[in-house]
This record gives sequence, C-alpha cells and structure tokens, in this order.
Amino acid sequence: MNRKLFLACTTTFLLSSLKTSAQDVRAATYQWSQDTSIVLVDNILKLYVDSALDIHRSSVIANFDGLDILLNLYSTESLGIGITCHTFKKTQLYAGPGVYPHDIVIPFRVGQIKNFDSVDNITMELQPEFIIGSSFGLNSTPLCDNLQSNISQSAAGATYTPAFSDLDGDSLVFSLTNCSGPGYYIPSGCSINSFTGVIMANPPEPGLYAFCTRVEEYRFGAVISTTYTDMVMKIDNVTSVPQFTNNSGMSLGPNLIESLGYISVHIQGTADLRVFDASGKTVVQREVIDGHHMELRVVPGIYMYLLQERSGTGVLRGKLVVL
Repeated sequence: MNRKLFLACTTTFLLSSLKTSAQDVRAATYQWSQDTSIVLVDNILKLYVDSALDIHRSSVIANFDGLDILLNLYSTESLGIGITCHTFKKTQLYAGPGVYPHDIVIPFRVGQIKNFDSVDNITMELQPEFIIGSSFGLNSTPLCDNLQSNISQSAAGATYTPAFSDLDGDSLVFSLTNCSGPGYYIPSGCSINSFTGVIMANPPEPGLYAFCTRVEEYRFGAVISTTYTDMVMKIDNVTSVPQFTNNSGMSLGPNLIESLGYISVHIQGTADLRVFDASGKTVVQREVIDGHHMELRVVPGIYMYLLQERSGTGVLRGKLVVL
C-alpha cells in the first residue's frame, strides 16, 4: 500500500454471527487509546444492553484493511437498572501517521423507538475517525462512561448529563447528528449543549427516543478525532400545551443584552404568558398587554413558553435558549 504523510484506511466492525435476533442494544460508544509507541492503539467498544435480553456476545469481529481481527470481551458490569455494559478491547498495530476512519455496525438495536420509521430490527452504526499525526503527539479519544445512567426525568421531558473524560485534556465540541436507520429524525423540543454534551429532550409525546452525539476533539485548533455515542432515552413526561391555531401577530424570543438573560415579548392582542424552566417549574406567569413590548429578565438557561390569547384561540409555544 502506498503511504504519504497521512494515510486513509477504513475499518469495519461487525458483531460476530449470532443465532438469536433478540433486540438488546441500547447504547454504544467507541474509543482509541494510544500508548507511548504512538502506533499501538487500544480499540475499546462499550456496548450497553438490556440485561433481560442480553445476547452475551464473547467478541466483536473487526475488519481492518482486509484483515479480520477480534475485539474480545474485556469486562462486564451490571448497572443495576436493568442494563448491562460490556466492554470489548483489542490492541492493534497501525503503521505510521494517518487518518483512520472506522465503520462500526451493531445489529439488534432495541425496538419501539419513536423517532425511526420502523420500530424493529434496526442496526446501529458508528463512524468515528482518528488521526495519528507526528505533530499532535499521543492522543486518546474521549470516552463516555454513563450512556444509560444520569438521565433525570421532569414534568417537561428528560435531561441526560454525560460523563465524558479525555486523558489528554483536549477541547471537546458536541452536536446532535442523525442515527443510522430508516427515517430517523431528531425530534422537535430536543437539543444539546455544545460545550457540555448535556441533552435536553421534551419531544411531542413520551416514549423511547434515540440520540447520536457527535464529539469533535480539538488540539492546537485542529480536529484530531471525531467520535460518536449512540443511546436511547426513555422520556416519561412532556410539556403538553395546545397546538398553535392563530398567532395573531404574537412573537417571543431571546434578547441578548450585555450577556444578561432577557426574554422579549411582542403582542398585538392581550395574552397570558407562562415560561417554564427545564424541570417544568413556572418561572414567569403574567399578562401581556395589547400594543406593549416588555423584557423579562431570567436566569440564563433553556426554557419552554406558552403564550395564549385572552380573547381568541391563538396559542404560541416553543423553546428558548437564553444566554
């Protein structure tokens, strides 16, 4: 194989052949960890499964540059919430600096996920990319250790607070991206904090939802890895308000003034305004008067609002991010 300074190789990971098709996979994340030789890398796959449906995989088949290798089961941990975490690991030799894209295919995702067109027999797929470069030094990609825990429920949806760790102290940037699978969509009312990776989800209806987080790792202003976590969240409650029928010129939006948190309200009729914080607690409830403009100061954060006409059927609802 001809090699230049940066070498592009593709690795495909497939779970080994299984006699059962139990849908047990709830979440997955993948990490590379370099040792001091630079070209020896630990491949680590963390797989979170439904304990009652656990297929008990002993290994993962990895195809690298035409060669099949096995990521063997390294450890198993029961999380005590009906979920088991299996860690698969393999140390592999990679020849020289390069860009190494991967394709990790994991069948048997749990069923009944609302934000897919199909509810059964969906395959999970992650496509991380790792860079070995002489100018970057050693690098271990970030790892998330709590993909199915630290999910808190409220009256206005659910919040997932991740536990990402990066051994090298590199900067991380988070974003939501599409999961693999038929007709996947990111539900309305769901967002991620690009600095912390916290996911706030208040979709139109309760249920099980899948989210894929893209994690970009930066060093010296350059991206040195792109990794992904894929997980499901069970959301027990959502904020239920009437659907908008006639907004009558109503509008509401964030107004950023000197880094203080303000909500600006404009209305052509008289209406009642309610603003809810992430826990579902009402933080603002007041009348909005015809022809007036007001600014309400609030603590920076993510809010849901409901603006309803006094004399008509107009209802406006939505989400605000106030800095």
